[in-house]
Formats: sequence, structure tokens, C-alpha cells
Amino acid sequence: MNFISRCKIKNCRQVNCYFFHHVKQQRRLQDTYNYKPIPCPNVFKEGYWERPDICPNSKNCEFAHTENEINYYIENYRKDLVDSGNLKHLEVFPLERNENDSYVNQLASFLGEINMLQSQVYQNELKLSEKIKEIEKIDKNIHLLNQKILCIGCKEQRYSIMLLPCRHMICSYCWNDNVCIRCGIRISCYIQIN
Repeated sequence: MNFISRCKIKNCRQVNCYFFHHVKQQRRLQDTYNYKPIPCPNVFKEGYWERPDICPNSKNCEFAHTENEINYYIENYRKDLVDSGNLKHLEVFPLERNENDSYVNQLASFLGEINMLQSQVYQNELKLSEKIKEIEKIDKNIHLLNQKILCIGCKEQRYSIMLLPCRHMICSYCWNDNVCIRCGIRISCYIQIN
């Protein structure tokens, strides 16, 4: 079985059909597409094979997109001489499952976890970016509020005195008994603010 070309027979039920019937059975030619027998993290997620066409690298991906691409990888299959009646022919078989398969599946699982963690990191970075913008906005508002409570004279100290009748706010360092330093109006009285 080669699984490289789509079967042209609609609803084919042949057990030993040489063609693929679903995209999850398809395999690429190893000579044309240089891929490794390791499941693609975009296609093999949480132990299950997705459709190969979801991989952004498409057919040029360096990883396997189907189980057949792993099973029929050049180092992963054997050829046996099969006796079918009067004729003997060479038949291609995937190798028996062994410890390498569990290693490949474990590696695929790790790649899937890495992919999931990278996605979570990206989402957390977006959330963090939004929080940083919120904090910057709050800092700007705090700065504006701090500017509003500074003395109109020196703009360094917090105001502590309200002058009447003009209602300008000043600090005790800029206090002058007679005239408002901002508008020049004669002060009739003041209010101490704590």
C-alpha cells in the first residue's frame, strides 16, 4: 500500500487498496518532501491526529502529518516476499510496534504540550500587555491628580492654604499675608487645609 494518491473508486471497500480514502491516510513521498518520522505538533495534538491541511507549513513541513507517513517511513517498514497462490511478490509492511514507537508518541505528546504552552504564553503576554496599558493610564491619572493638588506658586509643594476671596490654593512656603501670588487680589482672609 502506498497511500500517496487518492482512490478514484467512490466508496471503495477494498481492504488492500493502494490508495488513500481520507486525508488522514495520505502520505507524502519521502524523496520529494524531506520530512522526519516525528508527528507534526500542529497536526498531532493530545494523542490524536488532526487533518494534515491545518499545518501552516502545508506539504513542506519537516514533520509527519499522518500515521502512515510514520509507519511507511523508509527506516520504519519492511518488505517481505509474499506467496499469493502461483505468484510471489514483494509486499510492504509497516514494522511491528516497538519501543521506538512509544518514544515517537512520547515525543509527539511533548511537542503537543510545548505547542499548547506556547499558546498559553502568547495569551498571557496579550493579557499582560493589556494590564500594562491599564497601569500606564492609571499612572497618568495619578500624575494629573497630583498636579491639581500642587501649590499654584511653586508647583512643588502640596497646597495647604486657601485664599479668600479668590480661592487660589497655595502652600505655606508661598504664603504672603497681603496679596495672592497668582492673581494679585488683596487677601481678606484664608482657610488652613490639612
